[in-house]
Amino acid sequence: MKFIIPLAAIFLPAVADAQSPQLSSPEPTMNMPNYSTFASSMSGRQPLSETPTMKRMKLKRAIALRAEAATLLRQDGGTLSQKHAAYIRRKARAILSDGR
Repeated sequence: MKFIIPLAAIFLPAVADAQSPQLSSPEPTMNMPNYSTFASSMSGRQPLSETPTMKRMKLKRAIALRAEAATLLRQDGGTLSQKHAAYIRRKARAILSDGR
């Protein structure tokens, strides 16, 4: 019995120290700052909350642009002029970025 108290005094601080939390843990926690670049790199592109109705409208606009591009291609003799090509690119970007 006399040996238990000194042994406990020697070993208990070492056991308690082994269980202390590591402050320099490489694993992220909920209260650490978020340095993710996902949202900023996706800005100007397809919105994350696109509804089925929005998708149908985009598809409808893309089909209409394809028909318009075919008409312009026929008017230009098989090769789009620079002006018409820029117009088509601008409208396609507007559809992809959901602009009007």
